[in-house]
Amino acid sequence: LPPPDSAGVSALHAVDSVTYFAMTFEVRDTTLAGAPLLGFYRRYGRLSASAASLVTRLLGEDAQLRIGAPGTPVWTDLLVGTEPPPTHAEDLNPGEYRAQDGLRWTGAAAPIGGTPWVVWVGYPRSVVIEPAVTFVERMSPIAALFVIAAILLAALLGFGIARPLHALTHAAEEIAAGDYGRRVELRRRDEIGRLGASFNIMSSRVEGAHDALRDVNQLTNFALSAARIGVWEAQVRGGVMTCSDSMALVHGISRDDLPVTSDEFLRLVHPDDRSRMRALLHSESARDQTFDVEYRAQWPDGSVHWIEGKGRVKPDEDGRAVAVLGVSIDVTDRRLLEAQFQQAQKMEAVGQLAGGIAHDFNNLLTAIIGHGDMLMAELPEDSRARADVTGVMNAAESAARLTRQLLTFSRRSLLQPEVLSPNDVIARTESLLRRLIPAHIDVCTELAADAPPVRIDPSHLEQVIINLALNARDAMPGGGTLKIATERVQFTPRPHTAAPAGICTLIRVSDNGMGMDAETRAHIFEPFFTTKPPGQGTGLGLATVFGIVQQTGGAIDLESEPGEGTTFRVWLPAVEEWSGAPDRTPPPRPGTGHERILIVDDDSAVRSVTCRILRRLGYKVVEAVSGEDALLKLAAGDALPDLVITDLVMPGMTGAELYRELTLQYPQLRVLFTSGYAPDNVGMDIRVALFIEKPYTTSALAARVREALERDAA
Repeated sequence: LPPPDSAGVSALHAVDSVTYFAMTFEVRDTTLAGAPLLGFYRRYGRLSASAASLVTRLLGEDAQLRIGAPGTPVWTDLLVGTEPPPTHAEDLNPGEYRAQDGLRWTGAAAPIGGTPWVVWVGYPRSVVIEPAVTFVERMSPIAALFVIAAILLAALLGFGIARPLHALTHAAEEIAAGDYGRRVELRRRDEIGRLGASFNIMSSRVEGAHDALRDVNQLTNFALSAARIGVWEAQVRGGVMTCSDSMALVHGISRDDLPVTSDEFLRLVHPDDRSRMRALLHSESARDQTFDVEYRAQWPDGSVHWIEGKGRVKPDEDGRAVAVLGVSIDVTDRRLLEAQFQQAQKMEAVGQLAGGIAHDFNNLLTAIIGHGDMLMAELPEDSRARADVTGVMNAAESAARLTRQLLTFSRRSLLQPEVLSPNDVIARTESLLRRLIPAHIDVCTELAADAPPVRIDPSHLEQVIINLALNARDAMPGGGTLKIATERVQFTPRPHTAAPAGICTLIRVSDNGMGMDAETRAHIFEPFFTTKPPGQGTGLGLATVFGIVQQTGGAIDLESEPGEGTTFRVWLPAVEEWSGAPDRTPPPRPGTGHERILIVDDDSAVRSVTCRILRRLGYKVVEAVSGEDALLKLAAGDALPDLVITDLVMPGMTGAELYRELTLQYPQLRVLFTSGYAPDNVGMDIRVALFIEKPYTTSALAARVREALERDAA
């Protein structure tokens, strides 16, 4: 039989000598609003053959009983299939009819409620009429009485059969309407009673199957919705499409808007991917019975989501595709994480490169600054060359600051918090900002004279200012004003911040750019969150700012509305006991020394200038190009040096490895470390020994050497 499209009882059908019929019931999910149609339940059956003997006993052996649907060729007498009755199906009135073989019949038809069938009962005229006529002729009064009695008896017997059949029909109609708990009460032990018992068993099984199907359907829908997985099937011919309710979550639509055709589904796909998906849905070749495809879905709100589709093609006997069955999974979050991971890897590689460049550059600057210091010491006070040397030294100091920024970016900088004036840092950074900010954006500062000093690493404060300024720049592609201001304020503790109450320096960085909506503001400080297109932002800048402020013991927030610009506010705890800006004047030239010092550095320029500086200060210096070379010279020397100055980052044996070896062999030996990296980035705790960061000046090196010699000697 074809797939059902409605509930009810079918006409009779025949296969060989078997006559059967189908009962179709609707299956609905009554747990959902509107009780949506889930499908149909179809049960096949045949009229009980055992009832034929009962009919024979009731109607006589000469009678014929035929059951079937008007206009259909298949009828039955409860035993086998038979021809339709010799009458038109729509004629339900009793009468006399002539069959095809010429035999005349007397009979009548009646509809069976709730079915398309009619039942026809007939007798040959020779059996019914002729004996009756003869009998009537002989015994008209008695015959009339017998006829009346027979009619009454037949009516009584017919009522006894029709009443339970009517109850069965009514119960079947109620089950078809969704009342799966419906049963019939037939307290009979005959065939009609057995038919009622069979009906009750059938309805119980239908109810159990419906409940199981409902539970499975609920569990499946919950699992699909929780996993955001949609299930669909598309017919290749005709384009009819069936989707699970969870497909609405995958495509950001309501269940009422789920596609019912392939063309409606394609309208949910990104225009650039429609041709590829159309070829998949309408391909009549089932050669590749499984598929794995990714496509983009365009949600009604304008956002684009990546969808992963998996499924198979259902072929017919000739190998042609009949339907495409698939699942759709929203993998947007996974692709975003993959992109962020790749971006983080790229930034890590850039950071490593920047750190390596800064390390090598620090070695060059160490040599430049060292030679400059020595040259400056040799020049008379009235020499014209002092100005040129001063320019070289200033340029070297600027380059040193640049390398510190590179090391901060690569997380290899030595953290050196100090008490400073935020106004000084902002003023020093302003010149750099004017090179980073396009000319169509005005940069202005408003620095309060009473802004209190704070304790923070200067490079970190510069990083905060620069990141906030660059964020403002990106918010004003058409131009605008960037304003940086400071103010002395009384800070009131805020939720989700550990900053204590007290006097603070408030730094405001504001712009009159495009602003942000509430959703963006809620995620602005999250790592990897960015509003920029892919490849144009890592989402780490503001997250870094937030981390620096938190580590400093401060707080940060923002005010912004779409089209009204953005203002970031940073509170840094004040240090009231500060006596003013640190003395930046060069210290007096330190005194000379006489101790023996071993210099270990793989960079010949750094090693050479360091040795020259220390020899000028009176120290006895021995050079080593590596850790291994240093151990050999220590083993071959007559006396141990008073101090070993070693670079931390060297090929082969590192400075940290050399230190561990020296601790085992010469525990009394003094060690001073130097590097362009922070010690915690090269496997050394700064608390273990003294450390001097490259590039260093002559005075800084001399002071550190004396500190190392005197502290260790103590």
